[in-house]
Amino acid sequence: AMDYDAYSSFVAVDVEARRPLFTVGLIADTQYADTDDAPPRRFRHGLEVLKRAVAFWDTSALVAPVSMVVHLGNALATEAGASPPAALAALREVAGRSAAAHAWHVALGPHDLAALGMAGVGALTPLRPLPPAAAYYAVSPSAGWRCLILDAFDVSLLGCSRGSAG
Repeated sequence: AMDYDAYSSFVAVDVEARRPLFTVGLIADTQYADTDDAPPRRFRHGLEVLKRAVAFWDTSALVAPVSMVVHLGNALATEAGASPPAALAALREVAGRSAAAHAWHVALGPHDLAALGMAGVGALTPLRPLPPAAAYYAVSPSAGWRCLILDAFDVSLLGCSRGSAG
């Protein structure tokens, strides 16, 4: 005879779940820029990696369709000759093709901040509240669930302009 403990019924419930409540596509550090490569870094390849990820999220039986996508920072590269507005347009075009285009979020990385400056990061993270408001925002990928997108630069020298009190 098998002994049952307090957790056995909990595990059985999890095993019986047919579909997840929500799925999240995660990617980080694409560092895209339409500029020449500087080995070992391949700036234009970052966009190709993002396109492949979107194709996987939209077609894989494992995750499709994803409820939301979160880019975990450094979507943009800051190399000389890179154009942040052009890179943003290319990233938006790829994100716009995603089935989760309505729920695409970016947690800022240091390259994003360097490329756009604190005043310009709203172009990459439109739901992020402007300072001095809260340094996070919440999204709900499914009823009863809330995900927080944090601003890692809220208390940081990188997130403050030179000479500011922040």
